[in-house]
Amino acid sequence: MDMNETLSIKVTQEQKLRLKQIATDRKKKPSALIREALDLVLGENTSAGKLSLYELSKDILEKVEASGMSDLSTNKKHFEGFGR
Repeated sequence: MDMNETLSIKVTQEQKLRLKQIATDRKKKPSALIREALDLVLGENTSAGKLSLYELSKDILEKVEASGMSDLSTNKKHFEGFGR
């Protein structure tokens, strides 16, 4: 098992606040998110690489107001009159 080492980085206050918020939203520690991001940049095949696009952008997607209709792209009744 690899031993974790300490790495210090400088971030803006805004980056730090956003990291903490995303970590809270994903129920993870900020350091775990940073390790996942580092693995992605380094091309490592870890659990971070197995996340779906939704999981990677969930914090952004969940801020968008949803229509409340989960079948917008598959239910043909939503397309009635479209393109005419």
